[in-house]
Amino acid sequence: MPGPATLRVLLLGLTAMWAVCLVLSIQRPGLREALEPAAIDFRINLNTAPAPRLQALPGVGPALAQRIVEHRERIGGYARIDQLQDVRGIALITRQRIEPWVSLE
Repeated sequence: MPGPATLRVLLLGLTAMWAVCLVLSIQRPGLREALEPAAIDFRINLNTAPAPRLQALPGVGPALAQRIVEHRERIGGYARIDQLQDVRGIALITRQRIEPWVSLE
């Protein structure tokens, strides 16, 4: 069993990690509103965007972008945004994160 000194060091480390997480979670006023989809005047069209453009979406890297394009070609284009969940690697949470930034037109 660890001694009292080891437990104090561990507790101090956990407290420091908690403090860092708290500081990092504080947002500057207005930052969230500036990053909301409504603050931009464009969306990425799922039916026409090439893979490199799709990589601008949150959580979409090169491999996932390519799978989105391949699925689009396989189904003849997206009729609904929820069809993104049929792409391997896109779960509900990922689709919900992407949805505000995409369109079908």
